[in-house]
Amino acid sequence: VITNDIDGNPITRPTNFCDFCMKMTRGTEKGAQRCKECGRNGGSQASRTGRPAVYECHTGMTDFATPIMIDGHQLGTIVGGQVLTKPLDEENIRRVARELKVNEDDYLESARDVERNRSVDRESLAAAVDMMAQVAEAVSRIGIYKQRLANVAAFINEKLTNVSATMQELNATANDVSANQEALNKGIQEVNEISSKINEF
Repeated sequence: VITNDIDGNPITRPTNFCDFCMKMTRGTEKGAQRCKECGRNGGSQASRTGRPAVYECHTGMTDFATPIMIDGHQLGTIVGGQVLTKPLDEENIRRVARELKVNEDDYLESARDVERNRSVDRESLAAAVDMMAQVAEAVSRIGIYKQRLANVAAFINEKLTNVSATMQELNATANDVSANQEALNKGIQEVNEISSKINEF
């Protein structure tokens, strides 16, 4: 399993990848690019339907993609699989090996290891895909709650900022009133002094 962003770039570390996929295929530049493209296409298919997509990757292995959706927008995809649901197509494996420029016999032997250890029936795969869909839904719900919490926090912060600004304005106004009062008192005092001097004449 791996989680990709909307463009097919990994955002989590690969978990339980087989050597055939991780070392032999993704270990080549062309293979890594093809795997990324497969994941992106699977994610797009899942996004269109809103349901997990089960598909065959460029090597003939069966994968699935489950969209991570928040408020109707896809943020990423959980991609899993690397299993065989049918007998290994050895000629196809040799063809892919030639395209990736890796040793055909080594590549085939690694693919046979997948066939020995990761062959599953469609029902088992459907159950795994179902479970992954539930995980994706839970992740989406957590994301929605975090987003709503962030929105509430931003709203409260904005209100507190407004209150603080209002308090500062009131404080400034109070300071202005105080300064004006002092100036007025000084003016009255000066008028009184001038009146006293006039009265002396």
